[in-house]
Amino acid sequence: MRPWRRTRTTSQLSRGRGRRRETVNHPGLQAPGMGFGSTAKKLQKVTEYAEQLYERFEKLRNEVEDLRGTVEDTNDRVGTLERQLAEQRALVEALAERVGVDVEAAVEDAATEPGTAADGGSEHE
Repeated sequence: MRPWRRTRTTSQLSRGRGRRRETVNHPGLQAPGMGFGSTAKKLQKVTEYAEQLYERFEKLRNEVEDLRGTVEDTNDRVGTLERQLAEQRALVEALAERVGVDVEAAVEDAATEPGTAADGGSEHE
C-alpha cells in the first residue's frame, strides 16, 4: 500500500484492462474531527488535574489564614501575660522592700537552690 491517494491509468500499469483506479487512504486526508479524541481526553485530564490543584491550593490558603489568626490571638495573649507578669513582679518587689527583704538576694538564692528555677517555677515543668 502506498501512503497517498493516487489514480493510475492502464498505460501506467501496463495492463490492457482499461482505466483502473487504485486509491489508498492517507492519514492527512481523513475527515475533519478525526484523531482529536486522544487530545480531548488529554485536555480533560489536564483540566481535572488543574481543578484538583486549585482545590488543594484553596484549602491550604484557608488553613494558612486560620493559622495566621491563631498566631495573632496567641501573640495577643502572650503580650497580656507579659504585662500582667510585669505588674505582679512590681507588686511583689514593692511588698518585699516594704517588709525589708532584699529582692535581688532572694532571686539569687532561688536560682541556686536545687529544685527551683530562677523564674519561680519548677525545673521539671
